[in-house]
Amino acid sequence: MDLDVIPPECIMHILKFVEQKDLFRVSLSSRLFSGLWPHVNRILSVNEQNPIDKAMGKTKNILAFKRKNFADFIEYFPNIQHAALVGCKLRDNNISLLTKAYKRTLIHLNISENPLITIDGTLSSIAAMENLEHLNVSDCSKWQDSSKILTEDLGSTYHFPKSLKQFVISNLKFITFFVVCDILVKSSLDYVLATHLLKPDNWSFPDFQVMVSLSMSNAVQYANHAYITNSSSFAEIALAGLCPDLKTVDECVRRGHYSILALMPSLINNISLPAVIDCIMDNHPIVVSALRILQYKNFDKLPQHVFDAVVERGLDNVMVELRKCRFIDRSVWENLSIESIRKCFLSGKKNMMEHLVDLNLIEKLNQIPVDDVHQVMLNNYVNAFRHLINAGYSQINDIDVNVLAKTSNVEGYSQYVSILSNAKYEKLGQLRSVTTHVEEEDDDKQDLDENSSSHSSDNEVEKSSKNKKKKKKQKRSRKLK
Repeated sequence: MDLDVIPPECIMHILKFVEQKDLFRVSLSSRLFSGLWPHVNRILSVNEQNPIDKAMGKTKNILAFKRKNFADFIEYFPNIQHAALVGCKLRDNNISLLTKAYKRTLIHLNISENPLITIDGTLSSIAAMENLEHLNVSDCSKWQDSSKILTEDLGSTYHFPKSLKQFVISNLKFITFFVVCDILVKSSLDYVLATHLLKPDNWSFPDFQVMVSLSMSNAVQYANHAYITNSSSFAEIALAGLCPDLKTVDECVRRGHYSILALMPSLINNISLPAVIDCIMDNHPIVVSALRILQYKNFDKLPQHVFDAVVERGLDNVMVELRKCRFIDRSVWENLSIESIRKCFLSGKKNMMEHLVDLNLIEKLNQIPVDDVHQVMLNNYVNAFRHLINAGYSQINDIDVNVLAKTSNVEGYSQYVSILSNAKYEKLGQLRSVTTHVEEEDDDKQDLDENSSSHSSDNEVEKSSKNKKKKKKQKRSRKLK
């Protein structure tokens, strides 16, 4: 009988009769068991245990599960997807056995703090795994004991599984991390996390130059996805040694990898100002936010043209973060160029216009020429127009009522009228006659164009023209009411 056709209620009843050790095994490795949860979540139990809790009650006191033989462990749990074997004194043969048994099922493998496994044994074992996505080999001290580590070309000998996305290697010598660079740059990893890399006592800066020469062609490519973090002063030396012409932490900022910044707070103030400027110009507000939260102290050194560019281009999310930054003085906003504000307004950047109003830059906004206001109205940038007028635009009565009349056929016309009415626009009383005159001129021009291309008689043309004018006059009358 196919187990898929058995109702969940029957399966949960059967579980009551399963022995404790077998029940524990089923709960950890059975796909059928995991399929019960959607059903259980649809059951409302009042004043009694959930059915699945009743079935699993026998396992509630199990805190640990031990097997003396590693092979027995693998046989007992055939469908493991996540294995955390931290500090289990594993050897290379254990890793080999594990990866063969779970070649298709294993997704996460944490074998950190196992000092007996070697770099050769691990890399050769995991190479054939089909679905492994996460590998953690931190604190595996024997990885760094190979005397051949500088001479072997690991990139041509080993490779990571194509499925691997995350690689964690921490608390090891820097050189151990570097020698796997040839493998890293040929993989499809999303990120590499290497923290607290240790400096050998007898190493100096020239030694790092030797390491860089091993993979100089890959240095830039490496920086795309691998970032070094370190809590010691050795971090700066490591960064300079690995990428002498390319600061990894700067690339992190430029490329918008904000999550990495939180892992390297000690290096935050070493980030160069040009990198931060590039980050702002490329519109990475989340990175700017991370720098602000981590108290990057060089925000006050940003040149004025950066703030002008943010306003001109309407980078409103970046603007939010810059306004929150306590290292940025208000004077940078008061010194914004009129040209940048004009371009922002002419582009209809409504959110940025709202920022400028919130900053109370009324004197700056009043310097926007009336011709710019006319252009914004004709382009139907209603919200940008609203922010300017509601801020108390001093030249409101210089707005040409004829321009307002020309917007009568656009979607935002009624909003323009409402905004100007609330702002006590003095020429609003002229709008009806001006609008009628403007629309009649447009109608006459349209009729002239149509008649010039028509082959009808003069009487037919005149009659048709009168009918059209009558209908349009009725339509205008309804709109003005």
